[in-house]
Amino acid sequence: MFIDVRRYVHRLKWIVPSTFLGLLIYGMWAYIHKFCVRQLYERRNMHSTAIALIVISGILLLVELVIWVHIIVVGSGKQPRIPPYRLAKPKDITNDISVLPPILYQSDQQGYPIWCPECQSIKQFRTHHSSQQGYCVERFDHFCLWLGVVIGRRNYPLFVKFISYISCHFIIIAVSILCYIPNSYRDGNLVSIIILSFLGLGLTLTLTSFHYYYVSENLTSIEMIKLQQEKKKGPQTMFICYK
Repeated sequence: MFIDVRRYVHRLKWIVPSTFLGLLIYGMWAYIHKFCVRQLYERRNMHSTAIALIVISGILLLVELVIWVHIIVVGSGKQPRIPPYRLAKPKDITNDISVLPPILYQSDQQGYPIWCPECQSIKQFRTHHSSQQGYCVERFDHFCLWLGVVIGRRNYPLFVKFISYISCHFIIIAVSILCYIPNSYRDGNLVSIIILSFLGLGLTLTLTSFHYYYVSENLTSIEMIKLQQEKKKGPQTMFICYK
């Protein structure tokens, strides 16, 4: 019996984002209830500190969720279909030329326009086909497994904001727990959020640093990978990126 796996890909790709969202919600509950309320507010009578941390964490979580939804709604940016030749207007037709090629296009090593067989279109400069979206994405960066969305020209600034905010959130959680938690107190939820916050902090800080560097160099993630591959091949190949 033949099973078409493609029917289940759309459902499976939301498993990781759903798990990530669940961990965020669990972490916020454990941090606010177990740490801020039970430890700081009730046990140590640090009312101002507890309320401040609750408000800051709540605002950051709300901002992160809003940006996440905004990333999905805005989308990555779809390239319009570009035929291999642009037909000239009747008044522009001469005896020598009846069709005009596109004004600008990226080409392969032989100088031919790069063609997308799935979209039946010429690929614009810095455009790549997304198998998840099913069309060519302008300034394609990557498919974010954690958010479950393709990152491209339109939602890339929002993605950078998201990882910046969540990095700050992880820093606040990790530092506050290490500073105020009593050494003699043991709570599995607090240990869990310490582990999750440090793992998340390492991941998001690394990701944020990379993307800040990409922005400064006017590169996308896929262009950086291709650039590294071209460097390994030797001086006979060359990759050009315009700033």
